Amino acid sequence: MNWWPWNDSIYVNYTVDFDACMDGCAQWNLNNNTEVCVGVSFIDSFGPGGDAGGRECIYKWRMLEPGSPDVLSNSAQLQFNTVCHI
Repeated sequence: MNWWPWNDSIYVNYTVDFDACMDGCAQWNLNNNTEVCVGVSFIDSFGPGGDAGGRECIYKWRMLEPGSPDVLSNSAQLQFNTVCHI
């Protein structure tokens, strides 16, 4: 599954696996206060470093439903917990 268009992307990097891609999105949110990463698309294509450099990990600021079927990628959205103080 993949979410297009590309203009919904805020950052592209290369990670060794899907879990590292999702972790990177969560870390992005801890370190960036202007753009929120809501999820990722992890594409089965190697970066400039080849296999050792990892696969393409695209951080998304928006993921509107539905995503597009894509056998070469995996995608996930972060779950956000909201705390209300009364």
